[in-house]
Amino acid sequence: MKIQMVKFGEFLMSRPAGHEAAQIIVENFRPASHDEVIELDFLNVKAIGPSWLHEVVKGLRGSYPNQIQVLDQGNASVIESLKFVDLR
Repeated sequence: MKIQMVKFGEFLMSRPAGHEAAQIIVENFRPASHDEVIELDFLNVKAIGPSWLHEVVKGLRGSYPNQIQVLDQGNASVIESLKFVDLR
């Protein structure tokens, strides 16, 4: 399942906004199985803060521990933010 993160805005900043985004995703997007990967697609997102990304990944990992994959689409902001977020 691919989730277009630009739906949350072009500029994804702040820990509270990331927490809210994670809650929205968990409540509205449910994988069909425990094997289905949840792809977070950052195409058309202009900037993202590490705290926002951390809250989203942490929130989703609570519900889907091994199913989260981040697609950076060559976005420098996402690539740099990923350096601060533990995706293991």
